[in-house]
This record gives sequence, structure tokens and C-alpha cells, in this order.
Amino acid sequence: MAQINYTNITSFRMRVGTIGIVTANSTRQASFYFKAFTAMVVPLPVTLNYFEAIVDNNNAEISWSTSSEENLNQFDVTRSIDGKNYTSIGSVHAIGNRNEIIAYHFTDLNFSNIKVATVYYQLRMVDENGDYRFSNIAQVKLNNVDAAVSVYPNPTSDFLNVSLNETAVIESAISILDANGKAVVLITPTNINGANVQFDIRHLENGIYFLNILNNDGSLSSAKFIKR
Repeated sequence: MAQINYTNITSFRMRVGTIGIVTANSTRQASFYFKAFTAMVVPLPVTLNYFEAIVDNNNAEISWSTSSEENLNQFDVTRSIDGKNYTSIGSVHAIGNRNEIIAYHFTDLNFSNIKVATVYYQLRMVDENGDYRFSNIAQVKLNNVDAAVSVYPNPTSDFLNVSLNETAVIESAISILDANGKAVVLITPTNINGANVQFDIRHLENGIYFLNILNNDGSLSSAKFIKR
């Protein structure tokens, strides 16, 4: 009996075989037997009450609180500009063993230099054994997105036209993210420079999306659009 937890996996392959010497021309048999059983409950080292991020004085102020901690070592604060790839930007030491409400805070001082429509934050809660769990994702909407890219018509129901000015030189990737920060479209162009590009978005569900363009100089250009 085994229990394995998968994320975003809809199918998997299982392989069976034999260990040791098998006599020539012999018949090998193998079978699987599936049976429902009560899942094992793996307790979290921490009970997280809330986790949020807000903008204050051009900084991102990140706060959270816990109501219980057991052998908890630290909180790693991670940040993402595409809602998919997260990097650590700092750590906060945990109290460790308490059954009372404890508040924590972290300031992202580099927040004002980020040129994207949305910034995503997530906690990695690490216990003393090195095991970790992730928190929910907190989003911060920005108003300092540059004008290197514009989209039209907006809203749109079928095709999205993307207009790039001469400062946008794309050699890496173009991604479309939904309102939850999940990448739903990823395109790797050969090279687009100061051009108009059209995307077929008829397959997308109605809602709010963000177009992110990674330029060859490492900067990110973004635009918000609505599919209806």
C-alpha cells in the first residue's frame, strides 16, 4: 500500500517487473490490485491564519499570522512576476513552538522597481527537519506598468492584437496569465522587434488576463485585457 500526492497530474504510468534471475522460456506474471483506503494525514507544522500583501510607500508590505507552531524553523518569503516561477527574497525566523496567535511582517524594498501588472508572493514554511509547506498566494496589482506594449481590442472575444514599440525587443517568451496567476498560453518567438502580433484567444474562458513579455534585456512588459 502506498500514498503519493500529486499536483496538476491527471495520469501516471506504473511499471512492474522482476528482480533476480528469470529462467528462459518461463512465464512471468504480474498484477495490480487497487483498493480504497483511508488516506494518511500528514500534520502541518503550522496553522496559518492569513497571508496578505499590500502596497505602502512604494514598498510591498507582507504580513501573516499563525495560531499554532510545532517545531517550525522559518518562513521563506518568495516572489514571482509570472505567477509560476518563484524566487526567495528573504526569510523570517519562526517562534517555533507556540499555541497562540503570532504576527509576522516582511517588507519587499525592491518592489517599486518591478515593471509588471501583478506581483505574486508565497510563503515557504520550513520546519526544523527541513520539510516545508507552501501558503496560499497573495497578489499585488501595480500601476507602474510601462507602455512598451499595448493590446486591442480590449475587451475582445476572439483575437488579441499586441502592439510593441521600438523599445520592446523580444527573444525569450510571451505568456498569458489568468486572474489567478496561472500561465495559460506560452509562446517562444524567434525575434519580434517593434511589431504587431495577433493571438487567437478563442479557446480561453471569459475573464481577466495579463499578457507578459520578457524582453531580451531581462525587463518585463505587461498589459491587461478582458476576454468575453
